[in-house]
Amino acid sequence: MDPFEQRDCHRSNLPAMTKAFLGGMIRDILADHAHSLAEFPPRQSGGTVTPSRTNPD
Repeated sequence: MDPFEQRDCHRSNLPAMTKAFLGGMIRDILADHAHSLAEFPPRQSGGTVTPSRTNPD
């Protein structure tokens, strides 16, 4: 094993550990949003995904 490319120390995990809190924050934000949508549903229905016009290309 090349001593300059070791990936088994604490320092190699620092980038993952410094960004690990984002997953929990995003999960909580999405859960709160889903709860608010269930409690207060939108009054207007959503649009369609299919395009209404054809592209002349």
